[in-house]
Amino acid sequence: MTPWPAVETSAKEAVMRWAAIDGMAGIRRVVIAAAAALLVLVATPVSCFAYDSEGFPTNEDELKTWFPAEDTDADELSDPEPPPLLNIPGIPWTMQDRADDYRHNQSSQQDARPIEERLKDTKKRYGPILREAKKLIERPIDPIPPPPDYELECNDDPAIAVTTEQLVQSYVKKAANPELDMLTRLLAVRRELQLLGVKTYQTYQVELAQRLITKTRYLISVYGKDRNKVLAILGFAYRAQQVAALVGGEANQSFFAEIATWLKGLVPKLLENLRQKHDYRAVSAALALGQALVYAGGAAGENPDALLAEIEAAMTFDLDMKVYVKSTGANGGVEEWWLSTKMPMRARLSKGHDDPIPKLLLEGEGSGRYDRYLDREGALKMRAPGFDVVARIKEFNACNGTGLLALDRFYADAETYLFPNGPPVDLPMVQSAFVIMYGDKNYADGYEIKIPVTNLQAKAVDTTIEETMGVFVLRLTVALTHTPK
Repeated sequence: MTPWPAVETSAKEAVMRWAAIDGMAGIRRVVIAAAAALLVLVATPVSCFAYDSEGFPTNEDELKTWFPAEDTDADELSDPEPPPLLNIPGIPWTMQDRADDYRHNQSSQQDARPIEERLKDTKKRYGPILREAKKLIERPIDPIPPPPDYELECNDDPAIAVTTEQLVQSYVKKAANPELDMLTRLLAVRRELQLLGVKTYQTYQVELAQRLITKTRYLISVYGKDRNKVLAILGFAYRAQQVAALVGGEANQSFFAEIATWLKGLVPKLLENLRQKHDYRAVSAALALGQALVYAGGAAGENPDALLAEIEAAMTFDLDMKVYVKSTGANGGVEEWWLSTKMPMRARLSKGHDDPIPKLLLEGEGSGRYDRYLDREGALKMRAPGFDVVARIKEFNACNGTGLLALDRFYADAETYLFPNGPPVDLPMVQSAFVIMYGDKNYADGYEIKIPVTNLQAKAVDTTIEETMGVFVLRLTVALTHTPK
């Protein structure tokens, strides 16, 4: 079983440990880049300087007095780190602006004018942008449009993930304005000044970023209990934290704790639906939230091990299988076999190298037996020992309604046939039927057979599959009954 990493010192350590455990190529990216604490630096204007009609500085010397230069500011804004990737089960992993797009949008275009002319033009644009920013942060936050609904469940299909990502990004841009647009303009002109060799100043970018944090808290408080809005809210929170980190705010562990507490509060209802309503789709949603807790839970001390244990306890089943085989000889003689097994199935998460999210694997071991044998002519008798059976249901997918049953065997190595006149003969008749029917589907895990999965039913699988080939007819009946703990 792939364990969840324990959260000890920081969210970063949790991410690093998760990356080492689950075998992903490269380092797993975090959901939320960093948190930002409000750092407001406001100096008292010197009375001997002149101001415009709104009391705002009118030249560069006055701006320096209002907004002292920060030693590290130019370095961060000259070549900011690209936003981290979002890679959570069930949540689109590309939910962010690409680093090259980000740099392209933030960088100055090539300008062939003399430096003096470019510098004069940039300084001329800097003052009006600052005045707009000041007016914006002094007014109340505009009403925020409600987040659209996107299912947290069943979001691992690549086509759905890409579409959802685009729609979430569209909402984030809409809900983050006018603050995000103002920050983009403000940082762009500051970077131009830096490229032209002018020291820039802490202005209103921290306050603008803080308004995005405030918007995030509002969305969580009003819409956070609706899990269909989680993707949109989480996308907005991601962007808010990305911006806050970019403008140089300090890490705000309390905001990580808020995100973790919010996500954790969604889990009990999911597990309740899984246990009581047999909503197997809730597993993918719970895994998504659990992965988000790994990233955001460092500040709140959350450990997803307990969540994983609850999912496993809620995803237990009883597997009943029966096999009927009929053989018709060249002379018209008919033989029939009836076999059965019953075993408990437990859940395990399986994650391949290229899997975007873990796959649910159900596995169990039991004993099979021959219940009955019939020779229609009445001449033969048969005896056969019991046999061990290992069963797995791979890629259990309630979203697509599909699963893959893998059986290592459903037969004894040989049956002993007793003739009225003559010695007994050992023959692998049922095994021969399996090889004929499923030989082309025999892989490392055994014979693989596609089965339908039904959501919102205690019997997640209830099907009979019949195959005919050559002298054999093979009928396999599979019943998988939910037994949550």
